[in-house]
Amino acid sequence: MINIKGAKPIKIIPPASPGGNSWIEIVFEYSPVILPLLWYDCPPVGGRGKNYTGTNELPRNLLARMLRAYPHTVKFELNKEKGELLLAKVGGLSYFRMTVERLPDD
Repeated sequence: MINIKGAKPIKIIPPASPGGNSWIEIVFEYSPVILPLLWYDCPPVGGRGKNYTGTNELPRNLLARMLRAYPHTVKFELNKEKGELLLAKVGGLSYFRMTVERLPDD
């Protein structure tokens, strides 16, 4: 469900108040969901008849057309004191939270 192909130009939003933190917004380019193709072979119910075989190809194709891969939009608050970026929001229908540490400058 995570598929990042690229991002649009990164937007830096200045702080709303003089002592506040800046925000960084990254909007990712549209990317389809990549779902695995499964093949299954199930024994017959009650032990009679043939095995039931099939794939998830039809629902896989339908979902891939309807769903967009994550992330859509990521908005960070730049916290200079802690030296880390705290994710505040992920755009789209789902939301989750994560912390990203700043890499050393060397």
